[in-house]
Amino acid sequence: MSLTETPSEKMHYDFVIVGGGMAGLTMGLLLVPVLERHQKRLAIIEAFDVKAGAYQPSFDARSTALSEGTRQILDRLGLWDELSQRLSAIDQIHVSHKGGFGTTRMNARECQVPHLGYVIENAWFGQCLMQAVQTCGNIDWIAPAKVDELTQHETGQTLTLSNGSEISTGFLMVADGAQSSLRNKLGIQANRTQYHQHALVCNVSTRLQHNNVAFERFTPNGPLALLPLTEGRSALIWSVPDDQIEARLALSDRAFIQLLEQEFGTRLGPITKVGQRASYPLSLMRVTDQVRPGVVLLGNSAHALHPVAGQGFNLIIRDLLCLSDAIAERLNQNESLLALEWLSHYQNHRQLDQWLTTSFSHWLIEIFTNDSRWLNRLREVGLMALDRIGPAKAAFARQAMGLGLGSH
Repeated sequence: MSLTETPSEKMHYDFVIVGGGMAGLTMGLLLVPVLERHQKRLAIIEAFDVKAGAYQPSFDARSTALSEGTRQILDRLGLWDELSQRLSAIDQIHVSHKGGFGTTRMNARECQVPHLGYVIENAWFGQCLMQAVQTCGNIDWIAPAKVDELTQHETGQTLTLSNGSEISTGFLMVADGAQSSLRNKLGIQANRTQYHQHALVCNVSTRLQHNNVAFERFTPNGPLALLPLTEGRSALIWSVPDDQIEARLALSDRAFIQLLEQEFGTRLGPITKVGQRASYPLSLMRVTDQVRPGVVLLGNSAHALHPVAGQGFNLIIRDLLCLSDAIAERLNQNESLLALEWLSHYQNHRQLDQWLTTSFSHWLIEIFTNDSRWLNRLREVGLMALDRIGPAKAAFARQAMGLGLGSH
């Protein structure tokens, strides 16, 4: 992999990925067998020079929940041994509702899997992905650079970059995030449902060990999750109303801990330390179309969802695997990647899983943040029933693990 190469006046690549975050780098690694077998070249264009130590939003202080299905894909890429050095398994999930008596507990033994999932810090994840991409001789890393202009023609696309160079490609993958500027240049509309919430994220330490338990707690003001990390820490993802986020961020550590303990309770004992806090706005985003001839949207450029169920990256990586397999099949049959028909088939194939996963997260927010008295009682009964009805719990858990309906 070339890390510092600035393209000459005009370079051609068989594949271009715009966006070198988690989605872009993972897609690059999934395509390595295709690149080697068919002697193709790939360029990854990234606005931030991560290799030089620049900040990249995809690899910030947040953590990512990885499902069992995602573990299987990362293992196939040969990444799991390295990743597992600094991640924590989820052996049990505890779901509760503040002020109510209903709870649901799911554990790995009941679901007949080694673990329900895993939690990894984005910074470590990004480092492992970048190291793996560096070993690939068919991939060029172009950074820092942005796409200023996009021209589509019969044989592909031409990209004019902010460094003054031009790149042409026969197949373009857009992975530049939920606020994708390239998606706008393609004329693809993004439909958003605003939750009027921000996710407040930080790491916390507690008196008691988490014992690999992930906690999901729904409160009247929004859900919060504590996910197990290494070194006895937990990753906090707290959904906070927009009009309260600045005040929460400005609290002293002591005042913040007191407020968090009021909402979460004492299941892990007193909170002994809280790390640096950060926040980002929450919304559900779906696009009108994910494909154009020779172009496909990936990652948060294609869909972004509430983090309540920890399914964002797990949905993305299933998209990436499906697309990489489709590309390999297409090239093996000596078929063009420019045709819209096969990309439309990819989009239709992924539609059920995308709809179920985004809707699952959205419905959880709608159900658990509604303060209706009758709905509150229904929530309590539902949580208790889910805890006691084996098949329902198993189906719920499989969906959460990325192994449910629509994931294959």
